[in-house]
Amino acid sequence: MTSKISFFKLVKDDIRQRMWLMAFTSVLFLCIYPVYGAMELENRLASLGAEGAYGVESLKKWVEEFAGSGNFFFAGAASFIAVVSAFSAFAYLHSKDKVDFYHSFPVTRGALYAKAYVSSFFMFVVPFVVSYAMFIAIAAQKSVLPSDVFDMVIRTIAVQVIYFLLIYSVTVVSVMLTGKIIMGVLAAIVFMSYVPVLFFVIDELCSFFVTYTPSVHTGNHLFFSPLGNYFEFVGNCQSGLFSWTRLLLVLLLAVIMIGVGYLLYRFRPLEAAESTLAFQKTGSFIKVLLSVPLSLAVASVMTSSSVHPIKWMAVISVLGTLLLCLTIEFMYHMDIKKIVCGKIGTAVAVFGVMVILFAFYKDIFGYDSYLPKKDKVSQMALLVEEDNGFFVRNADRKYLQANMTDAFGPIYALAEEGAKNTEKALDKEQYFEGKLKEKLRCIIAYKEKKDTTKYRTYYVSRETVKKTVVQMCKNEEYKEKMFGVEKIEPGRESEFYINDILENYGNMDITQEQKRSILGAYKKDFKDISVEQMMEENPIARLEIVDDSFETYMLPVYKENERTLESLKAAGYEIQTSVLQEDVKEMEVIVYDEDTDKPGNRESVTDVEKQQKILELLSYQSDPLFAEHDFNDMEIMVTLKDNRELYFSCNKEKIANILK
Repeated sequence: MTSKISFFKLVKDDIRQRMWLMAFTSVLFLCIYPVYGAMELENRLASLGAEGAYGVESLKKWVEEFAGSGNFFFAGAASFIAVVSAFSAFAYLHSKDKVDFYHSFPVTRGALYAKAYVSSFFMFVVPFVVSYAMFIAIAAQKSVLPSDVFDMVIRTIAVQVIYFLLIYSVTVVSVMLTGKIIMGVLAAIVFMSYVPVLFFVIDELCSFFVTYTPSVHTGNHLFFSPLGNYFEFVGNCQSGLFSWTRLLLVLLLAVIMIGVGYLLYRFRPLEAAESTLAFQKTGSFIKVLLSVPLSLAVASVMTSSSVHPIKWMAVISVLGTLLLCLTIEFMYHMDIKKIVCGKIGTAVAVFGVMVILFAFYKDIFGYDSYLPKKDKVSQMALLVEEDNGFFVRNADRKYLQANMTDAFGPIYALAEEGAKNTEKALDKEQYFEGKLKEKLRCIIAYKEKKDTTKYRTYYVSRETVKKTVVQMCKNEEYKEKMFGVEKIEPGRESEFYINDILENYGNMDITQEQKRSILGAYKKDFKDISVEQMMEENPIARLEIVDDSFETYMLPVYKENERTLESLKAAGYEIQTSVLQEDVKEMEVIVYDEDTDKPGNRESVTDVEKQQKILELLSYQSDPLFAEHDFNDMEIMVTLKDNRELYFSCNKEKIANILK
């Protein structure tokens, strides 16, 4: 056994040998926190007195973002240091001479493994804590620390230390499984990206199903990558979504990886150094696990724009798998004569690719035919995608989960029609051909009583969609949830935009109080307007709100929205509903070629009476909710006397009658 004194001597000696790493880490972290942080803080403090660019509160918020757990810059630096630390700590395992040297000491493998962890941890934590404390001291001296500074510090240190351990431990496992540094680097890349690539392949293969929608089904795949998980967690922290539960799960995973690394180190053969793999018997297994998803991923990317993707995907996948297997065998042996070794593994990989493609293309899982019995469903949700730009949702899955309802009778009837439309399609191409302009794309969420949620995408007639939405929105609470107006919280809006028939005003120059007033007025008006009105009436303007989490809401403004119109007018934005003839400088009618769908002849309209008649037909370019766009239109270009150019679409026959 090794005494405590000898163990700490081991740690001290390891730190001394890798002092270059501690010096590099110290310089890097000092540049990030006290140097860059102090410089940026000085710039922002200087701007306090110039035009009031930054208030004290906004400055404290920046300090919280920079010194908090949502610092992407530091996350990248910490990840890099974790990888370098792992390779530098166990690099001797890739050299036969160094392995013999280290294992000649009367020290157990457990002690060698532990001293590498302790020394690497020390060389990360000390520079991090010192540099971080220096920035906190600078911010305190400037009196710009946030009120919850203690919680911020605890969270930041916990996040950075725990994720350092996770990435370090995963990299250590990649070192343990290989016998050469270059192979260790490749293994680390595989560990960091394998599961996201696997999910990418599954998403691409699921595109063979006509009822599949990636934007809904695609989960958070980054969660399964150590690096991706780290950066996603940092992003969540930046948005104020810190989770101790998730952080503890990451810590548990890091502990598990530490244990896996130790077991691999304990049973690692001494002769594994300078070999491609440390455990030779895993070669065929690893070859299959790598070649199958990688070849399918490459094939998916290469055939993304193909007219007949399945044919080319099959060819590229099979050939790609074969080439990858040969390449991997060459990397195993470094001998061109042995690339045909491991024939069984290669055959399994090629056959596996063919089986996977066949299974997804022929839908042997019955994905498209899925329609649960009504008594097996506890809740359902509906998302109609083609809503003419109203009430845009950025996250489909999130929207559906938030709009689950027990009273799903009308939605289930809609799903039945969608399922029948799917059954009529012989293949995917046929499904998307024909009279799709008469149908709307709907995403349905089924929450079964066994507490599993499944999603399907259907094309359903406009009349069915309208009927369903009207029935569901008789419940005022469901109406508010469906269109998402109520969840926009006053005070959270970061940007407001308004556009009407004459102008897109860009980001509105209004105060926070005016934003609250406009939004509050719109919410009251929204309760008074019915869904039937939205389906029949054209809006006169559109209010666009981008909140602090970058979710966008497109809110149609109707002539009946008196409170909203008054609030906008009070803020200096009076909505215009027509183009005055006296403001017109030029007018052109642009006829599109029906064969090429490109602009063709241009006809200038100079007659004042004809201009007036055409102007009376023009309106704000937004159709009613769920309305079918009239493709029998021609484009009208109006140039105002202030040289602004306005473009409108108008019915071709009506314009032709005026121009006679």
